[in-house]
Amino acid sequence: MGVKNLSKELRSSSKLTTRLSDFNGKIVGVDTSIWLNKAIFSSPEIGTLFHQLPQVSLAHQISIYFDRLLAVFDANSIKPLFVLDGARNPLKAATNERR
Repeated sequence: MGVKNLSKELRSSSKLTTRLSDFNGKIVGVDTSIWLNKAIFSSPEIGTLFHQLPQVSLAHQISIYFDRLLAVFDANSIKPLFVLDGARNPLKAATNERR
């Protein structure tokens, strides 16, 4: 659903970086729902996985995707903090009221 003006809000309180090494030794919050979505749809053969015999487990595909990303974090000494869900974001209060 997204947070309106999230980039603007984050820009005022953070430093923009494009280098993973800038997070070396830090704890990084990870939106797990995005990772799950990417894990499911990142594989070009994902559509055929459900129709082949023997069937390949979706959990197995997700596990492979997570393992690859976790290896990148580990190689850069980054500790991921996985966020699954939480309290309503105050930045979305007006949007949630309209819904």
